Amino acid sequence: MKGFDRDGFPHRIPYDGRELKVGQLVRQRIHERLRAKHEDPWSTPFRIVRRIGKKIYEIVTDKRIGRNPQRHIDDLKEYDVGDRLLRMCTLTAEAKDAAWPHIGDVTNVDTDYANGDTRFSDDWKDKTINVNYVGLNNMEQLVTKLKENDYDHV
Repeated sequence: MKGFDRDGFPHRIPYDGRELKVGQLVRQRIHERLRAKHEDPWSTPFRIVRRIGKKIYEIVTDKRIGRNPQRHIDDLKEYDVGDRLLRMCTLTAEAKDAAWPHIGDVTNVDTDYANGDTRFSDDWKDKTINVNYVGLNNMEQLVTKLKENDYDHV
C-alpha cells in the first residue's frame, strides 16, 4: 500500500526542529492538482504573520482579505533573495584586481571556501581564511564565530 508502513500505519515524517520567524518571507507549496507539471511547485513569497503551533504558521496572502491561511511547516520553505544566484557566482581575475585595495590579497590563503561551503567547525586560529559568500542563512553563524574567538585580523 502506498503511504503506509508494513504494519498498515501511515508514514510519519519526523519533525526536524525547523522554525520560521514572524515577518520572514516564505514560499508556499502548490498542490500538484492545482498546477501543471512544468510549473514551479513553490509559489511567490508570502510573509509569516504568526506562529500558531509547533508546526503551523499563518501567512499573509492577497486572496483572502481579513482571513489568513494556516499552513504546515512542510508546505513552507524559506525564501532567500538571490541566494541561489550568489552561490553560482565566481570571482574573476578582474574582480579580484578591483577588490584588492578593499579586501587585501586573497591569493595567499591557508583555506579557501567556495560560495556556500564554509565549514564553521574548522579551526581558523593562526590561519588566513577566504570565506567568500556564506549564504544568507549562515551570516549570523559567521558573525558569532568571529565575535566569540580572538582573531588577529578580520
